[in-house]
Amino acid sequence: MDPLVEKFFLNAHLGIVNAIPDSDEVLRKATLIFPYQDSKEGIHYFSSIFLELVKEYYSVANENVKVEKEFIVLEDAVVPKLAEETKDPLVELVDLSFLKDKIHAVSQKQYDDNLRK
Repeated sequence: MDPLVEKFFLNAHLGIVNAIPDSDEVLRKATLIFPYQDSKEGIHYFSSIFLELVKEYYSVANENVKVEKEFIVLEDAVVPKLAEETKDPLVELVDLSFLKDKIHAVSQKQYDDNLRK
C-alpha cells in the first residue's frame, strides 16, 4: 500500500456520509463500510461516519474492525464508563445543527449518475 494511504488508514478518523433517504425523505438505512481496491494489496475499507461514531463510543481501534461477509465485528469493544450518580454514559453531547445547511441529500438518480462518471 502507498505509504501516504497507509498512514491515512492507520490514523484517520474520517467517516464517509453516504445515506439516501427513502421516498418519504426519512433516513432508515445507511452503508457502514465502503470497500477500496488497492492495486497492490487488495481490498481495504473506509468506515461511514455512523460506524466511526460507534467505534469512538466503544473505544475500538481501526485494526480491531473485522469485515465479514454478513456482518462487522468490533473486537475489544469497551462499554463506556457510567456516571456514578446518574448511571448515564460519560459522553460529550455536541450540537451539530450548524451542519444542516452544509449537507445535501441527493436523489437515487443523482447518486447513480455520479457513480457512472
